[in-house]
Amino acid sequence: MEFSHLMDPQYQVACLIQQSLELLGSAACKEILHWQHHDEFERAFEALVLELAEIQAKPPEFDRKEWATLAESLGLWTDSVLVGDFRKVFDRWAAQQ
Repeated sequence: MEFSHLMDPQYQVACLIQQSLELLGSAACKEILHWQHHDEFERAFEALVLELAEIQAKPPEFDRKEWATLAESLGLWTDSVLVGDFRKVFDRWAAQQ
């Protein structure tokens, strides 16, 4: 059985979005799904983290290492679009209890 899709960043982003949608309001969901629909998975993930940080929420199965590795592989540590210093926002959010 082939599991290579599990390591595909687009697949990972889609899974994390699905895990998180119930935590978000409709406007946030609409924005995130817009980016995903247009194959802008980097922006979808960035928007997801920013929205979750704003409401100080994490999905039940949050794994900081997994999310950080994905953010790095998507280039968000150096090339974020929606916020100037995505890593700083991510680290602050991920460290919250």
